[in-house]
Amino acid sequence: MTEENTIRRNDEIAPARPALTLERKTAKTKSISELRKMRGEKRTGKTAAKAKRRKKRSEKFVRLTLELIKSEAYLDLTPSAARMLIQFLAKPGEAFGIALSDPQAYEVTFNFTYSEANKIGCARATFLTVIEALVKHGFIDPVKRGGVFDGKKVSSVYRLSQRWKAYGTPGFRSKDYRRWAVTAGRETIAPVQEGEREYL
Repeated sequence: MTEENTIRRNDEIAPARPALTLERKTAKTKSISELRKMRGEKRTGKTAAKAKRRKKRSEKFVRLTLELIKSEAYLDLTPSAARMLIQFLAKPGEAFGIALSDPQAYEVTFNFTYSEANKIGCARATFLTVIEALVKHGFIDPVKRGGVFDGKKVSSVYRLSQRWKAYGTPGFRSKDYRRWAVTAGRETIAPVQEGEREYL
């Protein structure tokens, strides 16, 4: 036995340990992972950091900024409208996986039916009042007005708006949901006067 194939341990000569093969390394790593799960041990180090990042990416939530919750438009909402606003703000993320901080969240359109509202505890009459309030305060814009046309039910279509940022200022463009007219049972058209600025 050559000196290269031996190691010194406690002043004795012992054979060197053979290197682990890739298969054995994989099996060893897998067994350690399984043992940790059985023991209920938490991951540590880089493994825990990677798992945390994966969980964060997949987590769905609605981030309400201080600018929004301290705005005059938000503080002027009724409790029912303020509660339902969160449900509207969640729509782009729920339907398309788009974060509220992404500008695309204010470009996509979505449905929010009376039956959906009813399932989360909002009565039909209350939901209509909520929609009117959110449109009036600049949080949502109606795109298509729903109803029954040619014997078929058509759901209303909405889009998030940032008009609320100008609420209470001379530059705010107010919209009245009840005044919006239905054309051919499809598109919702609002009366727009010359010189009025359209906010997103």
